Amino acid sequence: MTMLQNRVKSKTFVWLFTSCIFLILLIWIGGLTRLTGSGLSITKWELFSGILPPFGEIKWNEYFQLYKKIPEYQKINYGMSIKEFKFI
Repeated sequence: MTMLQNRVKSKTFVWLFTSCIFLILLIWIGGLTRLTGSGLSITKWELFSGILPPFGEIKWNEYFQLYKKIPEYQKINYGMSIKEFKFI
């Protein structure tokens, strides 16, 4: 084999290995999220602004009203206060 072929094989191996690690990590995080029930209270999936909690009481009330419409609130957390909602 030439030096170029070895370099290509090495880079291909690194790429495949890294991809597999990221895939395993993604599956692990997804499984952990599912098992702990995390993320179920998210009513509005916003790509970038969804990382931070809402600012101001008006936004908190808006998200709380949306939360009241999903099954988690209706079946598990019915009667929850906005203070408790801010904690989850």
